[in-house]
Amino acid sequence: MIARERCEDDCAVPMRCMYTGYGGGFLCEAVKAFLLGLLIVLVSGCGIPLMEDLRLHSSTSCSDEIGVGTTNTGSAGGAGSLGYIGNPYAGDVTGNTEIFAFQASRRFRAERSGRVVRVGYNNRTLLQSNIEQRCASAPASVWCTCIQNKLDAYTCGYSMRNSYSVGNGGLISIEIHDDDDSAEHLPTGKALGRIQEPFVPMEGQSTNYPSFAFQKPVRLEKGRLYHLVFRQLNPPRRCAIGGESPIRAKDCDRDAGAVGLNGIHFVTGTASDQGGPYLGTTEANFIRNAEHEPWRKDPDGLSWYSLQYSDGQWIGHSMDFYKGLTENLFRAMDVTQVRQRFRNYVGDVEIGSVWIRVHRQSQTPAGKLQIKITDETNSPIGATVINGESIPECSYCGGNWVHATFPPKVLLRRGETYSVVFAAIDGGDFRFPTGIQLSFAPYKAQSETYWSDSRVEQSGDRGKTWSVQQNDPYANERDLSMLLTFPSGKRSLNCLLTG
Repeated sequence: MIARERCEDDCAVPMRCMYTGYGGGFLCEAVKAFLLGLLIVLVSGCGIPLMEDLRLHSSTSCSDEIGVGTTNTGSAGGAGSLGYIGNPYAGDVTGNTEIFAFQASRRFRAERSGRVVRVGYNNRTLLQSNIEQRCASAPASVWCTCIQNKLDAYTCGYSMRNSYSVGNGGLISIEIHDDDDSAEHLPTGKALGRIQEPFVPMEGQSTNYPSFAFQKPVRLEKGRLYHLVFRQLNPPRRCAIGGESPIRAKDCDRDAGAVGLNGIHFVTGTASDQGGPYLGTTEANFIRNAEHEPWRKDPDGLSWYSLQYSDGQWIGHSMDFYKGLTENLFRAMDVTQVRQRFRNYVGDVEIGSVWIRVHRQSQTPAGKLQIKITDETNSPIGATVINGESIPECSYCGGNWVHATFPPKVLLRRGETYSVVFAAIDGGDFRFPTGIQLSFAPYKAQSETYWSDSRVEQSGDRGKTWSVQQNDPYANERDLSMLLTFPSGKRSLNCLLTG
């Protein structure tokens, strides 16, 4: 056993540093057998996300988990530790944050310690095809106004309140900052590291999810808050970044500009109250358009990102909820049921409860949501029920996370396939947004926190037969926002971020 710092330095691809669980030491062990893409997290209550190996951490306090002292931890309170299996990411639809003329920040909590060497994000700029296709589908829209005034992908955005980009997107540098540990938890303003060369977003349109090397590796400590700060080095000189008249927009800057950060959008609530038990309130985006301006929190957007560690492992959040409230919304009602299938790679664990992001359709009976865990033969091995009154009600929203316990606990065997089945009883009508990871071309975003070997399915005959969603090219990659919990037998403090 060796100290973490030395272990992180010595472990080489495809090895990585893993906690032994004995005496506070670490060993280099092969990563492939440990993860297989499955998410295992050590958190307490609705606390911070702490990415963990199969071996559970024996920390005794939040300070032990994230470093000396209380800097960068948020508030603390005692609770027993839980492990989580599943997909912790939530969203309603896709959407970009506001475009920015000076800086944008993506706050995140490091899920492991080590040196990060590259950063990736979705380079979403306005395309000429966007303008033409959206005008064709909505003839009275602002897109047609752009065409009528001969505005193109460089100038159309200037005439809108917000767009994917204006001009050439400007010149962007990406930095990593510490969190300032204030009540708002903002960037410190001091870069720990930055990418080697700034880039022009419009010049990289062919690369949907580019990655950029840092000038030198940046050391991150597991459990601490950090910010990816996108700095605009070439904002528009002649025009505002939005709201210009179509006539004036013709003459706006083409060799300068601004861009937004693409990702997921929440129709109701805010991004930071939709994080569930894994992400808590830690993830957020902020922008400001001048150095003297205060940071403003994006109320309903959360951008995608990925970070690569020196051993080759990628960790990030690039879950796509495209049309999550329409054609990719799954429904449990009457004879229609929903289930999440998965293979258990964790080990033999006793599941104590389930978290699921769901809403109840407005103006329908409250009913009850029945939740069963079944084995590979579709035989039930555990069940629980959530009263419909405790599930958010709306006609067009993603709802929020709700929780139910299994009495008694449900034993899952390593390597076996299971399903979590959702059925409406007593007239209930429940809806589940679904998402896919952006691991496919042309994005190829990577993260070892994605849930692998899992998919959501539906039944129209009370669970007798099951199938994936028809005409969905990503049906086998589509998942519910769902987590199963198991007790770790350890103890740590709750580092829930309150700002």
